[in-house]
Amino acid sequence: MLKHFRKIVGIVFLCVINFSVLATIYQWKDANGNVVFSDRPHSNATTVDLNSLQTYQSPTVDPTKSIENKPVNDAYYQQLIFSSLKDKQTIRNNNAVPLTVDVQINPALRKTDQVSLLLDGKVLQHKKDPNATSISFILLDVPRGEHSLQARIETIDGNKILLASESLTLYFLQTTVNTAATS
Repeated sequence: MLKHFRKIVGIVFLCVINFSVLATIYQWKDANGNVVFSDRPHSNATTVDLNSLQTYQSPTVDPTKSIENKPVNDAYYQQLIFSSLKDKQTIRNNNAVPLTVDVQINPALRKTDQVSLLLDGKVLQHKKDPNATSISFILLDVPRGEHSLQARIETIDGNKILLASESLTLYFLQTTVNTAATS
């Protein structure tokens, strides 16, 4: 008997919530000049048109297609890894705090080569630092959603990819602030 009662209460609760979302909102000024909002009509009240909820659909990312060109076999470079990030990591509030992306290179970068950072298969930045074994990139304002990140060592002219890192999947979250509807 108690199970059925809980189900009935749950169904009624969900119906009340759904109907309250569809309620009309009214606005008027009281005797003191204060703006009043209510779901019940009042004399001299006007209806408030609420803006639809802002949503964002992030683009679909295929991490296997993040590099169009295959790296050539260059026996010089042995390792290219992200030292500051992990696969499937969640990054919070990237719009307020810069994200430092550290890439480790072994052996050191030659003066004829550069490191490129790719986000969703598109090159964001290039860095040339001969003899470096670590290079840092700064990311800011990455749109929220799922993204692939990859680094690659290439010739300075960009014609040859010498080594590519594993592609990382990162989840970027950003805080949102709901603004009040204005009439």
